[in-house]
Amino acid sequence: MIKIQGLTYSDDLADKKIFGKIHSVFERTFNVETETQRIITIATPTIFDGPQMIKIDTFNIANLGLEVGMIVSQLEKKILVDDRIEINVSQASPIEAIPLLFPETKHEEIKRHVEIINYLLETNLDTVGFYRKNYPNEVEKVMHHFLMDGRENLKKGWQQEDLTMLGVAISSLIGLGHGLTPSGDDFITGFLLVINSHHYPNVYLTSEVNKLVDRGKGRTNLISQNQLLLAIKGKSLTPISRFLSDLYSGASISTLTKSVEEILSVGSSSGSDILAGILSGVELSLEQLEKINKGAFSHEEF
Repeated sequence: MIKIQGLTYSDDLADKKIFGKIHSVFERTFNVETETQRIITIATPTIFDGPQMIKIDTFNIANLGLEVGMIVSQLEKKILVDDRIEINVSQASPIEAIPLLFPETKHEEIKRHVEIINYLLETNLDTVGFYRKNYPNEVEKVMHHFLMDGRENLKKGWQQEDLTMLGVAISSLIGLGHGLTPSGDDFITGFLLVINSHHYPNVYLTSEVNKLVDRGKGRTNLISQNQLLLAIKGKSLTPISRFLSDLYSGASISTLTKSVEEILSVGSSSGSDILAGILSGVELSLEQLEKINKGAFSHEEF
């Protein structure tokens, strides 16, 4: 049996016992699907910290001989993968999630930073997701248009508090795109992180959007579903949460751009697509707060 040491674990796994099967295996991670369809990621030290994650002192998961379907169980402080691997987590340290606190002040400064970051992304990126300039074929061009239409409909639905339009937009975005977490899901993830921040003012719309995402999550794969549900809880990979926390606190643009560089290294376009959702969410939120301050909004939930 291969014996491995656990290094860290996310605080949402404290006092939780793991039981399930291997869902997927990659070079630097493998994912465990629990009986409740929760995805727990076992990762090498090179992966960013995040929720539902345990990091181990191994740098190449692919060399462990893991296969999809292998049973994963826990005996006290040891996680067992069939009779092949034992992960000892008795000395592992907890990693606390970064709390996201929606700002009560500095709105003009935050708005300016959002505009600068969006400009930098739109100017410098050409990815397979939202920040795309060139299309290798007509299919990719059509997909990009669908992504942009979904974003625009989400924006209009939020501005008008139109639940039907929001439902159509969310349904069109979930599962849309390539990769392990499609671009549409990543965009919604970023948007959810904003509206589910603590002290977010529009409790009504947040609750309704969360319900729409929960109902529509079956349109995408299990890993992406878990990412969406974690975003509803305000949880994401550490560099993403740190960026949003720094943005809220009015950090300098140089600090924010360093965080952006880290986020852009997540997946092929996942980082930039999540950023697109975050920036749209913050922009819409500040726009509505401005209307409230001018007495143009009537909802009591605000």
